[in-house]
Amino acid sequence: MKPEEIDVLDWQRRQLEIEQTQEALTQADSGRLLEHSSLSETPVTGAVRIRWADSVVTHLRSLSYHVGRCEGGSATADSFLDKVYATVEFIGAHPNLGCVGRVSGTREWSKGFGFSVVTYRFERRNPGSRRFSLIL
Repeated sequence: MKPEEIDVLDWQRRQLEIEQTQEALTQADSGRLLEHSSLSETPVTGAVRIRWADSVVTHLRSLSYHVGRCEGGSATADSFLDKVYATVEFIGAHPNLGCVGRVSGTREWSKGFGFSVVTYRFERRNPGSRRFSLIL
């Protein structure tokens, strides 16, 4: 593959990530969010409320299915999900980590579970409360 072809593929991947982020933000703004506790068995400590956009959950389930199918079964898929949840919970505890996102109002973290970028929006509704919306 030529370097120019790789550049085009990388640009297309980044454009798709931006489109997915915008869709997830639209869902978050319309209230189509799932509580983190409905996905992970690990309770989130502190005053952070983690919520997932519906499209992110669908994407995550698809990734988990493919990881399990290609890498060795349900134990591998469960391990993948545990790493995702641990990364998200870490970001929830330290939301100013990461960098300014490519979509206005978001932040991004790419040092977690490997190949994906976690895009999130951190909102402070009331003094002392924090809400964290996850967009992947």
